[in-house]
Amino acid sequence: MTYKSKFNLYFASTPVQLICINELRRKDCSENFKLFFFLRKNSFYANSQMYLTAELLGFKKYKIYWIPKTRFIRFFNEMLFIFNLKLSLKSIIDNQKIHFVIFDFRSTFLQSLRRYFIRSKFTLIDDGFYTYVAQQNYFKNDIYLPIKNFQSISGKIAKFLYFGGHYERLKKSPFNLFTIYADEINNKKAQMNNLNYLKEKIIIKKRKFDQNKVYFIGTGMVERNVATLEQELGLLKKLNLFWQKKGKKLYYIAKRRTSLEKLKVFQENGISTIRYDLPLELVVTEIDDIPVYFCTLGSTLQKSLYLILGNNIKFFYIDFDDFLKKSPEMQSNSYLGDVGFSAAFYAKNSPNIRVLTYEEIIDKD
Repeated sequence: MTYKSKFNLYFASTPVQLICINELRRKDCSENFKLFFFLRKNSFYANSQMYLTAELLGFKKYKIYWIPKTRFIRFFNEMLFIFNLKLSLKSIIDNQKIHFVIFDFRSTFLQSLRRYFIRSKFTLIDDGFYTYVAQQNYFKNDIYLPIKNFQSISGKIAKFLYFGGHYERLKKSPFNLFTIYADEINNKKAQMNNLNYLKEKIIIKKRKFDQNKVYFIGTGMVERNVATLEQELGLLKKLNLFWQKKGKKLYYIAKRRTSLEKLKVFQENGISTIRYDLPLELVVTEIDDIPVYFCTLGSTLQKSLYLILGNNIKFFYIDFDDFLKKSPEMQSNSYLGDVGFSAAFYAKNSPNIRVLTYEEIIDKD
């Protein structure tokens, strides 16, 4: 069948995913699309960031799918969504190739769309650092479903409900990637996202770079219960002193879901905090003075900001597990999972990131 044109369906749940969609839309010169937001009603701050990002990037029309709290209701809502989507696309599906742009490899629901729209093209955009993780754990082994998610009893039930008899076919069926890591992974289906739109904004506005500012990229580890507040605070206090000795000021940059209680504790302990209404990739295109130094415990920003700002900035990675193990005054137990281990591997092997060791931070000879 010869298609007259391509109709794009964009799915996003975070501002960074919107940034990726914007880059792909501009790269493809696509104006024939529908955009869906997948949001939670109790996430007011995160949702407001989505709306602001959409406005700044020029997305004026979008539909919101509110994610139900309970799995049982969620499944039926998702099946209803697919049914309504099929109905809405019925008039164009015979004349246009449908292109789905999805955001989460681990999402059973988003993966199940490949079951119901067999002839459509699918592209996966970055969901934080997980594209790199999925490449290491799945794609390089020609696996295109998150098979580890389907090993438990609940996982096996989800496998049956969402995929039926299509599981094995989908597991071996590749899809395209549009990722900032395309130049670092061996994947023929990967297309490079150079973040050209944001890069051009920096060039046009000629931003200044501040040698005396250090941004520590906040984490959600405390909120996810994989680390304690005392552990994260212990690291920040030592890092704050480390940069003070070098005549620089450290700022903790809050994430969308960083709790106000945590920020209050940091401020009470002399840690300056900043909470932006936009993702940092957009923030650096808007502020007058961009910090030269960035510290992370593993973040997509290690790559995205480097693509936007180039050699004007310097990244420092701290291995949090190693820091805790060598800190006698702190509990060393934490669980960072696949993403944490992959982030450590990535940072230690990247020429653009310097690993800041425990010994350097505490100024141990």
